[in-house]
Amino acid sequence: MSSQNILRGGVLAFTIPMLFSALATSGLAQQAEKSSWSFFGDARLRHESNDLMAPAPDWHRERAFIRLNGVYHYTDGLELGVRAVTGSADNNHPFFDLGNGGLGKVGFHFDRLYLRYQPDFFDIGTLWVGKFGNPVQRNPIYGDLVNDCDAQLEGALIEMEPGPLGPFDSTRLLLGQVVALEQAAGEESTFSMLGWSGASNIDAQSKFELTSTYYFYGDLTPDGSGALLNTRNARSGGNFTSDFGVLETVAAYHFDDFIFTGEYIKNFRAADGVGDTGWALGGLMKTKKGKFYYQYQVLEQDAVYANFAQDDFLYPTNHASHLVGWKKPLSSAVLFHVWAMASKMDESFGALNETVTRIRVALTVKF
Repeated sequence: MSSQNILRGGVLAFTIPMLFSALATSGLAQQAEKSSWSFFGDARLRHESNDLMAPAPDWHRERAFIRLNGVYHYTDGLELGVRAVTGSADNNHPFFDLGNGGLGKVGFHFDRLYLRYQPDFFDIGTLWVGKFGNPVQRNPIYGDLVNDCDAQLEGALIEMEPGPLGPFDSTRLLLGQVVALEQAAGEESTFSMLGWSGASNIDAQSKFELTSTYYFYGDLTPDGSGALLNTRNARSGGNFTSDFGVLETVAAYHFDDFIFTGEYIKNFRAADGVGDTGWALGGLMKTKKGKFYYQYQVLEQDAVYANFAQDDFLYPTNHASHLVGWKKPLSSAVLFHVWAMASKMDESFGALNETVTRIRVALTVKF
């Protein structure tokens, strides 16, 4: 048995029985009167225009999604969460293209099903088990470069908030083990994540935040499986050229109506001669007319594992890109958003160093 499967078995075998043991002894029957459901969701309509490299034609499409959330609160510290979303079961994102199904029906899939438990005897800790969103503290300008927010984790995660530490007024720790690929007749593929974040209130108008998260990916082609292969990261035959141990560090400074951010990404397990670094700089300004933001990012080919990284830019990795946008709340429940991306792919990837662009206009309604 591989070391990754031993680690996975250790983490999951510890957290899952601990959770159900806690459920059995938490006195749920006596607290049934506290149980309740809450429901919420959102829907989005979006136009997208893509200017691709010649000879590919320009690509325009209208897209939409609906996400329906349900949370059952057993007690103050225990909840069951589910989410149903539109879109394909094979994609992380919930969008469907208008007209792509030939005026057919829109299907729903569950992309979240989890138990979240905060025990009374350990009030600084929260346990997540099942399929859930990544609770990592993200870059407030654009936070999907390493792990797309649409990618739901499948496994177990412990979240702790131990309180002040040194110059930080609040801190948070994350430790998780995620199953990336399960095979009945072969080895599995897993990845681990370890994260820390801290926030310091400098004065009434300013705050500093620092976050560092390490993602350690196990064997991404277990027993020769190609299910997790992609064409964006460097490959040698039927396998990746690099392994992946990605550290993402984000610093954010909030001052009055401004946010300034810097991000550094490093794959410490990349192969020699393959790009292993990424970085980003950005800023956001809040006005009465909405939020205006800009970010510039550079990602070398194996700086991130492309399958779990963002899919908003036309290239998930190996690119230098500009991102500019404007968000305007039309009401407490309606948000208008315009944003544009311009990217260049590195010539070493075998493509012309030509700029491609993507422009999006979206209307989001929360309910």
